Amino acid sequence: MYNTLRVILSSGAPQADLHAKENWQVSHLISLTSLQIATNVGRQGTLEMLTPESIRPEFRQTFMRDLEEAGRSVMSAISRFGPTYWNNSTNICGHTIAPYHERYPATPLNDAAGVPLWWPRYL
Repeated sequence: MYNTLRVILSSGAPQADLHAKENWQVSHLISLTSLQIATNVGRQGTLEMLTPESIRPEFRQTFMRDLEEAGRSVMSAISRFGPTYWNNSTNICGHTIAPYHERYPATPLNDAAGVPLWWPRYL
């Protein structure tokens, strides 16, 4: 059996300083369990809320706190990477990749609400 833990975070406004971890709020924690290593709910996985009671008592407080903090750190990092990847060439393992918007010029810069497409949506 395989289990994936996920943190759902959001920020109050796209104009907020997304690099600041404190501007990312945890909505909820979820657990996805399946017999398949790569799964989703549509592929026979079960989706549950991850509650403190599902963690062993001696690890509960530290685990939940660290999971939320890791989520904030990742969203902060993604918010830094998005505009760079969108607008600048990226060098990965000696290969230069053209900016996303250059490779896909027909892609709009913003969604219908005016939010840049590179803005981190979820974790």
